[in-house]
Amino acid sequence: MHDTSRPPHSFQAFLFDLDGTLIRTPIDFAGMKRSVLDLARRYGLDPDALNRYDILGIIEEAERQLEAAPLPPPFRAEAERELTRCEQEAASVAEELPGAIEALTVLRARGCAVGIVTRNCRAGVERALSRVPLPHDLLLTRNDVRRTKPDPEHLLEAARRFEAPPERCAMVGDHPMDMQAARAAGMFAIGVQTRDPSPDAFHSSPPDVLLPGIGDLLTWMSAPSS
Repeated sequence: MHDTSRPPHSFQAFLFDLDGTLIRTPIDFAGMKRSVLDLARRYGLDPDALNRYDILGIIEEAERQLEAAPLPPPFRAEAERELTRCEQEAASVAEELPGAIEALTVLRARGCAVGIVTRNCRAGVERALSRVPLPHDLLLTRNDVRRTKPDPEHLLEAARRFEAPPERCAMVGDHPMDMQAARAAGMFAIGVQTRDPSPDAFHSSPPDVLLPGIGDLLTWMSAPSS
């Protein structure tokens, strides 16, 4: 169990989700999901059966089902093109969430490694970062790992590259999926309520610490020991 009574001061690395945690982009996730389900329908799959998965999960399951065909169709490539188009369009108007650049700058100045771990595509993220220059030491997108959040592989790969034990890493994110990945990886989980300020926002996967937004991270880190 983590000691959540005071901020730990021995973190070697901080990993951050991107959308909704560090930046704001108008990504239409519902529209993206509809597009992928429509694509699955055109490939002869049942969209109702796939609807229970998240967007990347739909692609994984659809590809699994299509692998049984003598000549598996290029479903993933077509789906990836559609997701990339949507993400790049949204990234072109990305905005910093208050305090993000300052938080990352201060953490690096204190000797902490800073990684961005996102399920978005690299092309879209690089476009967003050209607008919002977030200081970081490592970027891992969905194009860089086999399994993305909530699978712990995404976070553990970042820890491996930083040569940091998972227990000395903190994952910061705005979605229960980020907290689930942190738990599975053995990392400290910090939730920010940028996406959903309701008390039940992280009910399915509670964080170790819950903050209103990324701008509150440094204040939490500087809080006196209790």
